[in-house]
Amino acid sequence: MKEKLKKVYRWLFGDQGTLVGVSDAFALVTVINSVMMVTGFDTPKVGVFAYVHLLIRLGIIFAVFLLWDYDGVKSDIAYYREKIKMFRQSPTLNVAALSTLIVKEKFNATCVAYTLAVVLICMLAIVGATFGIFEPTGGVGFYTNIIALYVGIVVAVLVVSVIDTLRQPKK
Repeated sequence: MKEKLKKVYRWLFGDQGTLVGVSDAFALVTVINSVMMVTGFDTPKVGVFAYVHLLIRLGIIFAVFLLWDYDGVKSDIAYYREKIKMFRQSPTLNVAALSTLIVKEKFNATCVAYTLAVVLICMLAIVGATFGIFEPTGGVGFYTNIIALYVGIVVAVLVVSVIDTLRQPKK
């Protein structure tokens, strides 16, 4: 039964890999939940807990993917380890390839960028609070800002798409 569900899942979403799958799920759940908090359908988390809460959500989503497709997650981790090793040996960023990937996979690109940005923000807030550098407040303002962050990333991806379209030779 589990294998049939996996086939249906891969037919619906493709074989996009763990990073993209976790990022898609995290971005969707986080944006929807943030809208609920801003509009009052859910109680906004405050203080450092708002940031910890998002990282816990990411951990839960990753755990679900791990339980769902352990072998796929394991092979994806090995793949990314190899990519990191290659990048360390020859640290070059292929902007053209990145631009093509963003244009080709707009939704996935927005979700991965959003997830990485939110994780970075949460980690900085937690470290900042731990060392007394600043006190993160969380609350409605925080959730409004992470909605705005997603909108900004979507706009940036659309701008990259337009630029890529304009760069294409006319037929």
